[in-house]
Amino acid sequence: MILTSLPVLLYLIPLTVLAAALVPAHRRTIPLTLGGMIYAFLSGGWECVTFMLMIMFSAWFTIRLQPRLTPEKRRRGIYWMCCGILVQIVLLILARSVVPFAGRLPLMLCAVQGIICICDRGSGKMHLPALQSYLGYSCTLPRIFAGPVISYEESRRFYAASHKPTLRSIGEGAEICVRGLFQLVLLSLPMETLWQRLRTEITLVSTPDALFTLPVIYFTLYYRLKGAVTLGEGIAHMLGVPYPESFDAPILAFSFKGYFSRMMIPLTNKVRSLLFPEGRKIDTFGYFARVLPLLAGMGLLLCDGVNGMIFGAMFAVMLTAERMALEKWLTKIPKPIRRIVTVVLLLFCIGVLYSGSQAETFNFYMILLGKNSIALSSPVIYMMSNEWLTLLFCTIGLFPLRKGIKKWEEHHSILAKCKVIAVPLLTFCVMLFCMAELFSRYLR
Repeated sequence: MILTSLPVLLYLIPLTVLAAALVPAHRRTIPLTLGGMIYAFLSGGWECVTFMLMIMFSAWFTIRLQPRLTPEKRRRGIYWMCCGILVQIVLLILARSVVPFAGRLPLMLCAVQGIICICDRGSGKMHLPALQSYLGYSCTLPRIFAGPVISYEESRRFYAASHKPTLRSIGEGAEICVRGLFQLVLLSLPMETLWQRLRTEITLVSTPDALFTLPVIYFTLYYRLKGAVTLGEGIAHMLGVPYPESFDAPILAFSFKGYFSRMMIPLTNKVRSLLFPEGRKIDTFGYFARVLPLLAGMGLLLCDGVNGMIFGAMFAVMLTAERMALEKWLTKIPKPIRRIVTVVLLLFCIGVLYSGSQAETFNFYMILLGKNSIALSSPVIYMMSNEWLTLLFCTIGLFPLRKGIKKWEEHHSILAKCKVIAVPLLTFCVMLFCMAELFSRYLR
């Protein structure tokens, strides 16, 4: 994971934040954009940087040349919009065979933002941006690996509402960054190592073995994504930029739609507004035809092999089936049962990502469905005993603990007083643990 590499954490992020804090506010995006391009180079080499520039320049040229969707120029405007979006998709497809896995997420974020801008420009919601301003919107360091995926005008409002960095904002932002490091280094990385060991060093024998693997895969991906987003939010907070929260305990959702609504909130809101405009009635087939290419394409781009595409297609089927059943009988089921069913189906679908090989994945599902025995094997028990503390923290972290603590503070003033000392001390200790873990991995 490039984001947890020592050069990025010890040099790139601190130097970029320092440069952005020292320059005037209206020039702040310049060092952040340079930091984003360096991160793209570290993630995928010159190939990633080249495709990123192609994606951004093609979107910018489309925005500059396309007409608005007025009655007189509607046909020509739709033609330009379709061509611009098609170019973004083609560049992503070409990049998949050239750019390494770590560099594909920044490319996807830039392309999604380009598509948002093309659509907003066509509908008259966006003015013509200068090239420097558009580059600053597309690939600033915090957003290139974490988002949030928002429109150009929303990004301008965020930076306009930003304040000069203060000691308080720097301290609060550093605490958020350490929280993101905790999720990346002490939760996601151990789970990723355990996932790889379950794939390569151990032969899964029984159904409980396969069941144990499912939450390990989920914890790896969930905390990798959430940790990156939290780290980006912390960097923005240090610079006085008010980024919106992207996670709202998706594990508490009552449906797949609710799960996506609570996860990567700015991204899901923008995608929903693009695919399903307000006031337009879309039937079930139209819904599936819009969701399937999006989720399957994202899975194909971000995962090696075709299993990622299958994973996205499974989610599209689940969302469509849920939409069909929602008005008929799904709302009659008690919410706790719906929550449990959503979690079970989510973990079942995520098993597709067990391996890049379809044969291994098929065998994994056969074991999961009871092919062999129903008793835990000794190697899996040994791994569970070694990683029980990490698994416990991963499970606890799925729930909105901070919101609960804030509510408790309102009724217990002594807790707020203790927090003044406890939070900085705990943050410092967590940072030391994260650095120790990273250095130990670096020296192995």
